[in-house]
Amino acid sequence: MKRILVVDDEPDIVALIRLKLMREGFEVVEAHNGEAAIKMVASSKPDLIILDIMMPGMNGWEVNERLKANPEYRDIPVIMLTALNEFDEQFKSLWAGVRDYITKPFDFDELVSSVRKVLSEKKIERSGEKTERRNKI
Repeated sequence: MKRILVVDDEPDIVALIRLKLMREGFEVVEAHNGEAAIKMVASSKPDLIILDIMMPGMNGWEVNERLKANPEYRDIPVIMLTALNEFDEQFKSLWAGVRDYITKPFDFDELVSSVRKVLSEKKIERSGEKTERRNKI
């Protein structure tokens, strides 16, 4: 079962996402701010992170930057889920290694589809890395 970390400072949004993802067969862990997100990544080792940008204290960009700077966590895919619907923010996500950018209000089916897509891409990348390593030996 794939584990997904949902990070958002709005508890109602986290609860709704958790319910939808659990119904789809995912295990869900949650954090409500950036510091808690970093700690939860270390303790729960999620397969994917759904991350809000606008949070008090450490925002989503800062969380993503800290994760990407750590070799142990840099390959965990991130989906940004945010109320910021600005082109600059979406463009920034490409440079920051974010796998998808979904704006609020969002469609739950779109979110689940994105989660499945990103997780399947991660699986393909890992099998590709194994093939490359075998070819180098």
